[in-house]
Amino acid sequence: MQLKTPHLPRFNSGHRRGKQMHFFAAESDMLLLIREATHLKQLNAIATGKAKKNLKDDVINLSNIPNLGNSPYSDSALNPSYLVWETKNKIKSREVPQRNGGAINLVDQRDNPETIVIRPGSAHPDGIISGEISTIHASTESLELYKLFEKLIKQRFTKIKSYYVGNDAIKALSRGERLTSSTSAPTEYDLTID
Repeated sequence: MQLKTPHLPRFNSGHRRGKQMHFFAAESDMLLLIREATHLKQLNAIATGKAKKNLKDDVINLSNIPNLGNSPYSDSALNPSYLVWETKNKIKSREVPQRNGGAINLVDQRDNPETIVIRPGSAHPDGIISGEISTIHASTESLELYKLFEKLIKQRFTKIKSYYVGNDAIKALSRGERLTSSTSAPTEYDLTID
């Protein structure tokens, strides 16, 4: 006797796989990248994570990201990331219920398909921490914005292994500074020029 397996519908979220590009940038490299991008498009930014109910209070021009070029943490995953979008578009936040009761207001890319995420990375006392651009969406707006930054990075930065590296970050690497995603990781995982 042969068993029949039930036909299950295929899940299709409507999203393609996300895109991301990792890079190393010194402060001057990041400033140049942001300046060129904002020259081509009017861009806003907001820190991802917890936000006020009125998002307008937290929205900044992309060129005004605080401490751009300085990584507050020695691990890329802990450094701030920013939702970036063209000023003509609007973004939304969502309420996330808490176990203890109440809710927090959260802003991220999930409900904002016209955005990308930038994690600048940059200089830290122990080296240069990697940054990234990414998107989880396949909307026209998100992909156009992602491609803009991808194009600028590919034009201005040099590809070394799987990373794109800004000119001043290359100089730092040549001086023996660490280029890493985390200074607590062993140095054999750092970017090197072979």
